[in-house]
Amino acid sequence: SNKIKKSQELLFELEKTQKASILTSADVLKKRYLLANTELYFYLLQFAEKCREIKITPIVYFYFENPDPNFEQCPDCEVQDKVLTSTSEECKNVRVFAFPQNSDIEIINLLVKDFGIEKAPSLVIGNKTIQGLQSKEKISENISCIN
Repeated sequence: SNKIKKSQELLFELEKTQKASILTSADVLKKRYLLANTELYFYLLQFAEKCREIKITPIVYFYFENPDPNFEQCPDCEVQDKVLTSTSEECKNVRVFAFPQNSDIEIINLLVKDFGIEKAPSLVIGNKTIQGLQSKEKISENISCIN
């Protein structure tokens, strides 16, 4: 009976460790994705500067990410995400780069600071920072859409 109890305790600890390991792996993968996305954004800027005949419009989208999944995420950010997805599907030249405004990744924090992001959602189109939820029409005013 004592050995069974001890085995159950060990099994419980093992399962707890595995779950923590999965979450840690997910966090690592997410950070790798965000870093790769940041790198892709900078490459796109360099490409657009050198190849002016190709008109790719990057939109940098900053959203708020609540680290606790039990609490509500940013409702305006969810709406903004849908608007941007629709815009990028219609405009083949638009590329959206999404980053959490409250990131613990230094390069993203530098982007937040450089663009003067104060709230989420916020967009950067060209050199223009637009704070707050934006309609598809407002976004369209700031881009040249190529279907």
